[in-house]
Amino acid sequence: MKVLAIVSLIVFDFAVGIPLHMFYPYGPANGDSRLPTVDDGSSSEIYISTPFNFFGNRHRSLFVNTNGDITFLSPLITYSPEAFPYQQNTQIIAPYWGDVDTRNGGDIWFRETHDLGLLRRASTEIQAVFPEQLEFNATWIFIATWSNVAFYGADRHGRYRRCTFQCVLVTDGIHSFVMFNYYKMQWTTGTATSGDSSTGLGGIPAQVGFDAGDGQHYYAVQGSRTSDIINVPWKSNIATAGKFIFRVDMITVEQATLINECDNEICQNEGTCEDLDGLNRWRCNCIPGFTSKHCETDINECASTPCQHSGKCLDLLNAYRCHCRDGFTGNSCQTNIDECQSNPCYNNATCIDKISGWDCACLPGYTGNRCQTDIDECQSSP
Repeated sequence: MKVLAIVSLIVFDFAVGIPLHMFYPYGPANGDSRLPTVDDGSSSEIYISTPFNFFGNRHRSLFVNTNGDITFLSPLITYSPEAFPYQQNTQIIAPYWGDVDTRNGGDIWFRETHDLGLLRRASTEIQAVFPEQLEFNATWIFIATWSNVAFYGADRHGRYRRCTFQCVLVTDGIHSFVMFNYYKMQWTTGTATSGDSSTGLGGIPAQVGFDAGDGQHYYAVQGSRTSDIINVPWKSNIATAGKFIFRVDMITVEQATLINECDNEICQNEGTCEDLDGLNRWRCNCIPGFTSKHCETDINECASTPCQHSGKCLDLLNAYRCHCRDGFTGNSCQTNIDECQSNPCYNNATCIDKISGWDCACLPGYTGNRCQTDIDECQSSP
């Protein structure tokens, strides 16, 4: 029972960000290559079909490294996440630079792609958070995914601790962007940097960010190399927890701009706009009487034919008015007016109510539309 209790703690004590279906597709079914199962490994030099600009430098190749980073110029097998700026001539993109060891579990996948659907998706995401890039159209994407990876030195309990994250490079050949996607993060540190073998915590936690390799220019996500970095799936620079987007082709890293879609007065007819978490996500809360995405549609309350007895319906704002035919009344012309209530018949005649009128059934000896005339039986000279 103690072992089960420990395993339960290890399985459920972690931060979760975006769901996997929001990752860019990865794995063998998508044609990815896979890094060998090693500790502190790296890919061979990967030549890319479109140049990628990084801190003002134009690159035609890169390396995917086991320990949670992508580098240019040379591979990086250093397991200890160093502070930025790191060292000269080491240009680093670090979605989660930590001591990954896939011998204890997990896979690392990567590929470049020109898939039109993914290019459109990436372009839309970038345009949504970089207002000056509304004409940006991606022509190339590189996707690297660390799937369910374990840490170095994990014991039988620590092997249950895994991390899943993704780095997506996007460019049109001139402007370059990087996306970090985080699903679950359950450890920060391997034992070689003083982490705990059962929890993967403590020691020198992971580094997240970018290094130009010139000793001057870099960017580190808040919480890097602190215990708080395990919460990176709960953070964001685009209001979607577990997702970051950066522009990286200039000498300094440019942050995405948090756009309030509601600033554009997109809701009509006094509807109120609600800015939701995520890219291009908002909702118009319409006042009564209006509907549709922008509250642009006046609800036709007459569509349900509320007026009875052939009454004519007039559509109003969140209401209707019935013009009733003679003989009917009520909000929906539902009531037949009883014309006999005014006692129009004389001489004890019986009133018969009709639509918009009445008839009098006279007693013998009386006539007229109201039975008002006494019949003179003597006129016939009986």
